[in-house]
Amino acid sequence: MGIGKRMQQEDDERRHAVLQLCIEAGSVSECEYHSGTYFDGGESVQAAYDLAKKQFFAGETYGFEKVGDLLALVKDVYDDNSGAEECPACGRIRDSD
Repeated sequence: MGIGKRMQQEDDERRHAVLQLCIEAGSVSECEYHSGTYFDGGESVQAAYDLAKKQFFAGETYGFEKVGDLLALVKDVYDDNSGAEECPACGRIRDSD
């Protein structure tokens, strides 16, 4: 595997781990019917920041040397996955009835 592909794989793994952190914090939710579809979990991004800082200082660094870099990824992941109040696919199904 080339270095570029390895770096992309590591980035994807970090993003997935941070997405799971956002879910654990309640900031993002995954639809129980549409796997891989995410929406706002009800908690603010601050809940995810707090959990990320707690885990970082307990040794779970997600591959980052600085907590600020981790928090920047938390914000990116939160922003990418929290725009909708519900699963868009479920909303379309509900609205079509």
